[in-house]
Amino acid sequence: MINRRIVPPILLVALASALHAQPGTSGTGDSPSPGAPSPGAPVRPRPTSPRDSSNPATPAQPTAATQPKGPARPAAPQQPAMTPQQRERAGRNLAREIVDAVGGLKAWNNPGWDISFDFVVVAGGKEIGRYSHQWLRSEDRYIVSGKNKDGKKWRVQFTSFSRRQGTATVDDRPAPDTLAAKLLDMAYARHINDTYWMLMPFKLLDSGVYHRQENDTTIDGKRCLVLGLSFGKVGLTPGDHYWLYVDPRTKHVVRWRYVLQSGREGEFTWDRYTRFGPLLISLLKRAADGSSEIRFENVHVETNGREER
Repeated sequence: MINRRIVPPILLVALASALHAQPGTSGTGDSPSPGAPSPGAPVRPRPTSPRDSSNPATPAQPTAATQPKGPARPAAPQQPAMTPQQRERAGRNLAREIVDAVGGLKAWNNPGWDISFDFVVVAGGKEIGRYSHQWLRSEDRYIVSGKNKDGKKWRVQFTSFSRRQGTATVDDRPAPDTLAAKLLDMAYARHINDTYWMLMPFKLLDSGVYHRQENDTTIDGKRCLVLGLSFGKVGLTPGDHYWLYVDPRTKHVVRWRYVLQSGREGEFTWDRYTRFGPLLISLLKRAADGSSEIRFENVHVETNGREER
C-alpha cells in the first residue's frame, strides 16, 4: 500500500533549478527551460489520496499584492458580503463539489485502478518533452521513462513504489549506482508533478489545503466561481497560492492561476475533459498567452484488470 503522507499541491514550474535534471552519460545534465511550463518537476513527499479533514488553522489568504498580474477581469453581479469564516466554509464546500464532479473520492480511493499516460510539453508549437508513466496502483509499482537532452532514453521501474525502491536504465543498460539514485529521485519527482497536473481536482481535500471562495468573476463573457487555495506548513513551498476558476453548472475547473512562493506566475486553461470509467480528466492545459501546452496522450485506465472507456 502507498504510504499516506501529507503534501500540498505542486506546479511544474516551481524550483526550476531542481526541475531540469536529466540523466546524462556521466551523471545529470540540465535541459533547457522551455519557459512556462518547463518539463521538470520539484522533488516533494509522496502525494496522499484525497481525504476529508478539517482545516487546522486559518491560512494566510491571497492578497491583492500577490494576485497574478494581467488584464482586469470583469466583475460578476454584486454578491452579498461574506465573513472570512463564511468564505472558508463556502470554499471547502465548493472543493467537495469539484471533487464529486470528476468522479468523487470513492472512485479515487479505490485501490483497484491503474493508469498509464504520456505527459507531453509543447512550447512554440514544438514538442519539447515527453514522459511516459505507468502507475500500477494495485501492485504498488510505477514505471516512468523519457529522454535526456542528448537523446538517451532513461527508464525507472519502482518495484516497491511505497518504499521508493527500484531500478534504472539508460539506453537499456543498468545505470551506475550513483546515477541510478538520481534517476529514482527524478522519476519520483516526475510522478509527483505530472500526476498533479493531470489529477489535481482529486487532491483538493488533502489535509493542509486551505480553501477560500473568492468573488465570482467573468471570463470570456461567462461567469466563473473562484476558489482560492493556500497551504499549511507542508511541502517545500507553502507560500504558493492558486486560484481555480470553476464552471458554476458543471463544477469543472476551466482555468487556474498561480503565484508561486518564488514570485513566478502563470495561468492555464483546462480543456478536453474526457471520461475514463469513473474518472473525468482534463487532457489539455493551455497557457493563457498561447505560449505552451501540457497534453496528456495515450491515456489508459484499468479497474481490476478491465480497461475503462
